[in-house]
Amino acid sequence: RANPDPTRTTTATEPLTHEAINNLIAQRVAVAIAEYETQRNSVVNGDTSNTTGTGARTVRPTQECTYKDYLNCGLLKFNGT
Repeated sequence: RANPDPTRTTTATEPLTHEAINNLIAQRVAVAIAEYETQRNSVVNGDTSNTTGTGARTVRPTQECTYKDYLNCGLLKFNGT
């Protein structure tokens, strides 16, 4: 029989049993949980670089803000409530 869609390939395999499908699912879940735990542990242990290659985030120093500085910010004036 000719393949109606040449971009799809099919192979003749035996059908998977219910047990085989459950084993495949269990393997994939185990791998996903292991990856999740690895990522979670790296954040808990202080690796907060987000693995983007940019390194640790820089923390901006706090600046003193006096009442006069606050008033000089040019706050918006609202009419009403």
